[in-house]
Amino acid sequence: MNIALYDPRNEIQHFFDHASRLFAEPGPNFFPAWQEPENEVKVNIIESKTEFVLEALVPGWKESEIDLEVQENRMVLRGRMEETPEPQIDYRTHEFSRRPFERRFRLGAQVEIDKISAKLENGILRITLSKREEAKPRRVEIQAEN
Repeated sequence: MNIALYDPRNEIQHFFDHASRLFAEPGPNFFPAWQEPENEVKVNIIESKTEFVLEALVPGWKESEIDLEVQENRMVLRGRMEETPEPQIDYRTHEFSRRPFERRFRLGAQVEIDKISAKLENGILRITLSKREEAKPRRVEIQAEN
């Protein structure tokens, strides 16, 4: 895959797991609470012959509250709420809320950086990342010898 979720904690955890294999024991999980943060935006990454499509689940967010930044081979998706005073509410049950989020992705050499587009519809942000021409599959004709 040429688009990867980037989280430096995974690299640190991988180091400890690798070091622990030397002693034939599973490594301790130093980041158990960080495995799936409560406010982390869920994503799907789809690959076709011509493009990658990243779908981010952002229900209730407006396009003005979401930033998408691409620099070199990194893409950062951020959500920040517009500052509005909230009325005092006496919740009986409070299971969800909107919190700021940030997701980072490492883009591979296959991605055409200048052709990235994004569209927000029905709570799903679709980010389309076109592949470079040289990365797209092509058919090679086989010649027969006479």
